Formats: sequence, C-alpha cells, structure tokens
Amino acid sequence: MKNFDIVIVGAGPVGLFTVFEAGLVNLKCALVDSLSQPGGQCIELYPEKPIYDIPGVPYQTARQHVNALMDQIKPFEPEFFLNTDVKFVERHELGNYTLQLSNGETLMTRNIFMASGPGKFIPRRPDVHGLAEAEADNMVEYAVKNVEEIIGDDVIIFGGGDSAIDWALELQHKCRLTLIHRSEKFKAVPANIEAVKNSNLIRTFFGYKPEKIDGNNVTIKSKVERMVLKADKVFMFFGLLTDVNLVQGLPEDIYDSNKRIPVDTEYFQSSTPGIFAIGDCNDYPGKLKLILSGFHETTLAVQEAYKRIHKSDPEFMYTTTSTVLREKLSRKHDNNN
Repeated sequence: MKNFDIVIVGAGPVGLFTVFEAGLVNLKCALVDSLSQPGGQCIELYPEKPIYDIPGVPYQTARQHVNALMDQIKPFEPEFFLNTDVKFVERHELGNYTLQLSNGETLMTRNIFMASGPGKFIPRRPDVHGLAEAEADNMVEYAVKNVEEIIGDDVIIFGGGDSAIDWALELQHKCRLTLIHRSEKFKAVPANIEAVKNSNLIRTFFGYKPEKIDGNNVTIKSKVERMVLKADKVFMFFGLLTDVNLVQGLPEDIYDSNKRIPVDTEYFQSSTPGIFAIGDCNDYPGKLKLILSGFHETTLAVQEAYKRIHKSDPEFMYTTTSTVLREKLSRKHDNNN
C-alpha cells in the first residue's frame, strides 16, 4: 500500500496544477487517470487548439499548456497511475481513505481530489465484424501505449483527427505504416495533414472504412471496392465519448442529479469531509467551466487538505520572496540548463 497526502482522480490541467499548489506546502500527490498520458481532454480532444485565457500567456496550444504544467510540477515528483481506474473507495474511522485501483494497487490518503472533468473518456468503437475478438487479442487498441512493442511491425491507423495524424507522423520511421480515413477531409493541424500526405513512408487510403478484422487480415471498403490489408497492430482513433460513472464506495449523496459534485466555495469540499471536487466535475452558484476557475478552486482546496493532515493552517509563503520555495523551484531550472 502506498501513502499520499492527496490522491487526485484525473490528470487534466486542474489536477496537474493541484500538484504544484500541494508541493508548495510539502504535500505529496498521486494522480490516477484512465487515459494513457496526462492532460485530460486538452490532449485527447484538442491538443493543437489555442487557449487564450491563461493569465500572462497571450497564446498557447492545449498541448503546450499541458507540457508547461508538467514542467512546473517536476520539482514535486508526483506519482502517476495512468491507464488506471479507481475501482473502489473505502472510508475509515479516522477519516482516511483507501482507493483500490484497476491495476491491483491500493493507495491510502487523507484527501481525495476529484478532478475528473466531464467524466471518463472511452473510445468510440466502430461497427466492425470481428472487432471484439481483435480487442481481446490486443490486435486492436485505441491508444499507443508502448512504441517499443511495434517497432518494425505492419501498423494500421484509422482516423483523421489530431491523434491519428500525430501518431502517423511519430511512427512513420519506426513501423511500416498505413493511415486510413473515411474521407479526404481531416480535423487536424493543416501542416501535419500536409506532412502525412507528402510522406513517402506512410501508405494512405482515403475514402475507406474498416469492415472486418480476421486475425491479421483487415478488410476495408470504399464506395467502389474492398481491399484486404495485412497488419500486426491496428490503432483506431475515432474520437472519445464521456462516461460519468460514479466511483464505487463514494457516498452517492455527494453527487447531484447531473452527476456533478456540489461543493462549498471556501474550500471546494463536498458534503463528505476529505472529498474535494475541482474543475468541471463540481458545481456551485456562479460556476464557470474554465481552466482558470479550476486553478482557483484547487488553490483553496489544498489549504483545507493541509489542515486535515496537520491540524493547523499552512504557513503562507510567496514564491517570489520565500527562500525555501525559491530554492526548491530553482533546482528544476538549474537541472534543465
């Protein structure tokens, strides 16, 4: 069993920023997310789209924003549990919680921060004959989890969004790569689309859809023909759906009828002590679904989380004047130089 001061359920921008605020008062964090990489919907849905409302940053893509947050929290060494769900939460008499994870691990904490956004992302699955069997054989996956395992393989990518295009460019030098999309229209960065079309290493079929998977044989069809391609691995990037599943073991009365968590506006704590909700998964009068709002929420929530552990208020320090904080944060920049 691993112990943490705060366990954050959700590794989107607000969950990541929680690590920074917690680190300033010496609280150790773990982040649990069902996705294969940090960033939440910023990375999964719109990685190259601009964000204009981060103070002091006139323009930043969602990917740049997540990368900046990851860099910001490095000094505090959070532990990530990715491709992992929270299966069950148990509350103990002294106010501690244990979280059973889908990977078999158990975490102990005094504070749970729900930062799960609009819900769990699940892949959109097409109607393809033999898909279930191919998933069971790990022939078909919806995220690239281990590049080393597919080096030199025949790999097919389906999709026309940022994820499909980005991975096609990333893998073209490592695999025998085929990109298949249902039309000539894409929803991705134009420069990346052109790079794919101009690459001699990426075989492309536009105007085709998957029809059947039988072992290593992948049948695709257009309006005029069918083709059978060979593949060792197939990745399908047809977008994501959100599924707001309530975490088993949490009191059901902390959720409202819309499956969001009402919180107070002093510490953004739910009706159950030690369970906080930050970002898009919470609700309160005047709530705005902005990243900026989530940063404010978690900053105050961390103060109460500290008090639940130490029975006193944290010492308030400015990062601009505190020698301790400046030394801790400067070590990161020194190591990067």
